[in-house]
Amino acid sequence: MLPKSLDCIAARVRVRLPRICEKAGENGRIVPSIGYVCGGCVAVAQQQRRDLHEELRAEPLGEMPPNFDTATFDRYALKFSIHFLDALSPENRDRVIGSNPMFVIPEAFSLLIKEQILQHVPDHYMTTVQFEGHDRLFSSGEFRFFKPVPAKVILRALRKSKLIEAE
Repeated sequence: MLPKSLDCIAARVRVRLPRICEKAGENGRIVPSIGYVCGGCVAVAQQQRRDLHEELRAEPLGEMPPNFDTATFDRYALKFSIHFLDALSPENRDRVIGSNPMFVIPEAFSLLIKEQILQHVPDHYMTTVQFEGHDRLFSSGEFRFFKPVPAKVILRALRKSKLIEAE
């Protein structure tokens, strides 16, 4: 049970707090965005990740919702990352690994994709918090859309960030 103050904060900002699996014991592992969990929970999380990746691979990259909220934008950035990484030639993949090995992990690469896109999304759609840190290892901040962002705005941002070709 969370202390009342943390519970209120979690409800207000709508975040999922890390959990502690009762079966984890001394052999538990810390899994990002899940918490301290047992091997069974790790296996379930890995399978869910594989399933999500396959689902996103099956969706055409050009398929977008008419409007984006924060969750659909996160999902689209992950889909973009998966499609991009799948399309890399072995030589280009080696270059990516040479520049930053984390970028061959779709979730890590999607952070870079989001940062590139968000630079070109008008401020009246979102709030941002900037963090300082090593750019090659960590995300430089957080964002939240507080009103729906039309797909045409995201497409324009993709073009301005040179992630897709201009029409």
